[in-house]
This record gives sequence, structure tokens and C-alpha cells, in this order.
Amino acid sequence: MTKAKVSCTKKSKSECPNGCHNKVVSKSGLSLEQICEYIAIDSEIYARIFAKKVLSLVESIALFPEAGRIVPEYNDSKLRERICGSYRIVYRLKNDTVEIAAVCHGSRLLERLL
Repeated sequence: MTKAKVSCTKKSKSECPNGCHNKVVSKSGLSLEQICEYIAIDSEIYARIFAKKVLSLVESIALFPEAGRIVPEYNDSKLRERICGSYRIVYRLKNDTVEIAAVCHGSRLLERLL
């Protein structure tokens, strides 16, 4: 299981608008590195672009965790997702922590991943 932590870019809670100083923890079974390696088979440039987009999106999730839509398969307000290209970044809201539950291709069923 991958465990990557990404924190809000602000130095402290007081610098964050609306108390957004959230911690992001990844517990996805598939790492961003593995996805990028797969994309790099066809294009290393697109793999790098994709990685930058995902990391930027994860930072924005830390800043605005409720901006993502509720995952339709579960209809749980604490389980949300953001889309990056063909990939879904599914995350859970837990107090002041955002847990990345899955980074998966949009065609995959979430039931097998969560």
C-alpha cells in the first residue's frame, strides 16, 4: 500500500483561507509512479505532464476538500472525487485529514479498489 503525504503549501493554519490546512494521505493500491510508468510506455512527456497535473490537483484537494463531487457509486458526503484526464482521484474526508483512497482509471470499478 502506498503512503504519500502532501500538505497544504501554507506554513500554518492561520495562513490558509477557511482553515484549509489539511493533510493529504494516500492509501491507494496503485501509486502515481506506477501509473506514470504505464503512460511513459507511449510517451515520457505525457507521463510527466500527467504527474504534474495530479500533484497540483492533490494540492488543491488539500486546500478545498469539499470541491470534489460526491462519488456517485457510494453517495457518501465524506467520499469525494476529482477527475484528472481519464483518471479518478477518490478521497475520504476525515476531520482535518484528506485520505486518497484510490487513483484509478475511470473505466475501473471502484468496488474492487475501496
